[in-house]
Formats: sequence, structure tokens, C-alpha cells
Amino acid sequence: MDTTELSRLKQAFTNAVAGVFDTAHGVEEGAGVSAQWRQYCERYQVSLLDDTERAQVRVAQRPVRGAALMEVQDVITAVVKEYRIALKGINVWDAPREVELFHEKFLTLLERTSNEFLSAYKKAVLPKPAGMFANVFSAQQTVSQSPSSPTAVTLRCKNCSAPRLNDRDFVCAYCDEQMV
Repeated sequence: MDTTELSRLKQAFTNAVAGVFDTAHGVEEGAGVSAQWRQYCERYQVSLLDDTERAQVRVAQRPVRGAALMEVQDVITAVVKEYRIALKGINVWDAPREVELFHEKFLTLLERTSNEFLSAYKKAVLPKPAGMFANVFSAQQTVSQSPSSPTAVTLRCKNCSAPRLNDRDFVCAYCDEQMV
């Protein structure tokens, strides 16, 4: 056995994660929904928020754009679970050390994605507090006081376009290329 099958699976996972991020981030209205996002939720059997819950999320989180955080978390959890099951189906017993290491690294990536994806997405869709006392006063702001222009950003890999999971990552966790 070589790393070919694992590489294909990892590439498919990278595409799935980037697709979830792009589709969720592509929703124009904060905590909104689009036809494409609805398809992702249906594919991964994630229930969409009803209008009342969606309105409450907008008031509480004040997202600049993108799908609701709860929906995104449920979708990425389903994606990671799907690939974890596929990866566990690949037998690396008696495989060369290179294959075992690739397998372990992929498992680590799945765990990182599960733990860090939502944080990266939050940075992309929630407004950044500005000023010295922004965190103290941000809870007191109303929706009408939310920033008029998006102040949230995320870095993406220029090679595979996967989201950067952590600000301290300078090498893409998905394709191992330099982020900057």
C-alpha cells in the first residue's frame, strides 16, 4: 500500500472543507441562508434554523455575513465524521511507515478541523470589536450600531483555498504549502 488512496481522500476532504467554508461565507445576509447553503445542510442532514431562531442569532451575534454559526458547526461536524469513517476504513496494518505517518497526520487534521474550523469561520463573519474597551462594550451594542462595513476577515491558502485554522499557521494544514 502507498499513500495514493490516502492522498485522494485528503484532497476530497480539503475540497469539502473549502466548499463548506465558501458556501457558508458566501451567504450575503448575516445568519442567512442561500440555495447552495440549503443544499449543504440537506446533504449532511442538518436542520436549518427557523425564522425566529435566525432573528435571535442576528441580534445576539451581529454577523456581518454568512450562514448561522450553529448550522456551520453541524455541517463541518458531519463532514469530519464522514471522512473519519472513510479513513478508519483504510487498513494501514503492516503498511510502510510513510503510509502510517500520512494516516496519523490525516487523523490529526480531522481533529484540528473539528476543533478549529468554527473559530476560523467566526473570524470571517463576526465583526471585530474596535478600540481599547471594545470587548467590554460590545455586549451593550444594538444591531443598529453594528459596523456598516465588514471588519471580519480570514486568510485562505493560495494553493488549495482552504481556510487558515489558526492565526499562527504559516503552512496550510490541508496541502502543506506556505500560507504567505
